Amino acid sequence: MENWKKILATILKKQKEDRGEKKIKHSHERLRVEKFYSTIVNPAFKELKSELKKHGREVEIYTERRDFASIIVNFEAEEELDYSIEVMISPVRVFPRPVIHYTEWASSRRLRAEGLLRRGIQDYDISDIKKEEIIEHFLDEYKNYIKFMH
Repeated sequence: MENWKKILATILKKQKEDRGEKKIKHSHERLRVEKFYSTIVNPAFKELKSELKKHGREVEIYTERRDFASIIVNFEAEEELDYSIEVMISPVRVFPRPVIHYTEWASSRRLRAEGLLRRGIQDYDISDIKKEEIIEHFLDEYKNYIKFMH
């Protein structure tokens, strides 16, 4: 094993190249995520806010971050729904995930429930999601909350 220095140099060079490729891919994915929020999620939440306010709801949307958005609906000073869209970046895709926070009545504990935007096979990416799907999923969750609480 006289060439061990060359072998070591080759291993470390390959590692450096791989890291560079990963950085480029991650940067590209971050830009896709930012576009997803700015063109799909945030406009959906703004439309929901406008309609909910017409029905006497107080609505706050949080869209300051480029990788997260949340809409919180209150009625008569009581939270009805805290709904967020988070994104998971994996080696094969960038996956949107709805997250619902709610308070358990009996214990007043704050709970988190993660879900799926679509039924069936979960082989989709943020580029496949439309604004209407976000709105439809929110409405399903809101309807379930109203049914469960009343």
